Amino acid sequence: MSLEKVRNRSDHSASDTRDMPMVLGLVMLSALIFVCINILVADEKLADYIKRLDESDADEEKATGSNGSGGGMAEKIAAIKGKRDRHKALLDGGGGDGNTRRRSDRSGC
Repeated sequence: MSLEKVRNRSDHSASDTRDMPMVLGLVMLSALIFVCINILVADEKLADYIKRLDESDADEEKATGSNGSGGGMAEKIAAIKGKRDRHKALLDGGGGDGNTRRRSDRSGC
């Protein structure tokens, strides 16, 4: 190999290393832009999701007649407690089958 070829080869590799900080900077800048875009997309998706939840809640409030103050939930809880009390009363009554054992002693009722 001639001396000229060796010099050209070393000059070429030297220019590659001089460009390395610029290349790394561009790669880092590209990564930063990618992350920022993904954050913006995630923010838009989250805003859309919250908007749809709010619309769904508003539709549900219109359908149930609730004003959003939790009144609908209180009514549901009261209805469930009423059912539980009626079922417990049926269990306590024995159903007329002659079984005298007290059924209300069972846990969970």
